[in-house]
Amino acid sequence: MVGVDRGEGADDYGSIRESRLLAEQPVPPPRSYCTRPAHWTVCACELLPELPPYTWQDHEHFGRPVYDARRRLRAHVVEVAPEEEEFATIAREFIGTPYEVTCVARVQNERCRDRYQFERQQMCDDAAGSPPLEATSLYHVTKWHNLDTVYADGLDQRMAAHGMFGRGIYLSDDPVKCNKYWRGADVSGMRFMLRCRALLGNVKQYPLGIPDRYLTTEPPGYDSVQGNMTGHNEYVLYSNNQVLIEYVIGYAPWTPVVSPQQEQ
Repeated sequence: MVGVDRGEGADDYGSIRESRLLAEQPVPPPRSYCTRPAHWTVCACELLPELPPYTWQDHEHFGRPVYDARRRLRAHVVEVAPEEEEFATIAREFIGTPYEVTCVARVQNERCRDRYQFERQQMCDDAAGSPPLEATSLYHVTKWHNLDTVYADGLDQRMAAHGMFGRGIYLSDDPVKCNKYWRGADVSGMRFMLRCRALLGNVKQYPLGIPDRYLTTEPPGYDSVQGNMTGHNEYVLYSNNQVLIEYVIGYAPWTPVVSPQQEQ
């Protein structure tokens, strides 16, 4: 093939024209879901990565790394001190229940958070013109031996059992409702509950006592469902990315303090 002589300076002109075209392209603003939350703190293992993996017992005031099944670092579980407002806020949510909060830890999983934030942006785009999409704080309980798995990978709808509203991720705004699903305990007898941020979106509300056992996804036109079978609200989502685990709460049955005068 015979080349075409473009003449002296042709390459320079082409480069200049290409630069102008690229310069004219608008630069998109950075996505908010790529930022680290201000209230997240640095885990001890991030400060000293050359040391062996930490254990909860050795560094209970700094947090610990969480790895997935393939030994990939996925999350950090960082203890929240009792004097911090984060702890007090969660403890107040248990007032009026037969349980008291004994410890709180923040689950810092950037991978799950990015997916959650991206899903939120997608839902906001799809609902253009609707009221702003607000997240709701809800509770979830899983088996004791599953805790590290959900810290690393998030809640997984595929692993859920069929419930009254099909196969989905079940949450509630009532800790008493969630406690009914607790199975197992650690050596101290402490129980654990997850506090999650949920994107409920457009919710299909079922009448009291009415189930829908065959759901495998949200009903057409809705983002989640709400039901009430036993006097407590429960919310079901069918997309993993609509739920983000924020905290793990250690709690125990509340024991009233009896004074010597009361004993008499």
